[in-house]
Amino acid sequence: YAASSLSVTVAGSDALAIHNLLNYPNPMAGSTTFYFELSNPADRFTLEIFTLSGRKIQSMERFHLSADNYPNDAVSIGWDGRDMVGDRVATGVYIYKATAVPQSGGQPVESFGKVVLVN
Repeated sequence: YAASSLSVTVAGSDALAIHNLLNYPNPMAGSTTFYFELSNPADRFTLEIFTLSGRKIQSMERFHLSADNYPNDAVSIGWDGRDMVGDRVATGVYIYKATAVPQSGGQPVESFGKVVLVN
């Protein structure tokens, strides 16, 4: 007879989380759209796109988002494959980081993904 134990920690219902962050189409040829869901309202949502070497090439923000934005409110962020000065970026793999700041205060949460751009 063997005994074992299991410990489970459940996040509180007031904890902000980013779920189902994805972009379509991926790989992208001309443009792509990022979709996401939030578990709770966010004061600010930022999507940043980086090269593999870590250089930020684009940043987009949305403010005062309610919980469960997609598919109910269909919140999305589009990207046309251009950097912050308007130049088309090169074919390659890029990393994106989503950061949500809770409306109720507290620590921001982050989620990451990758997008492939083909010119």
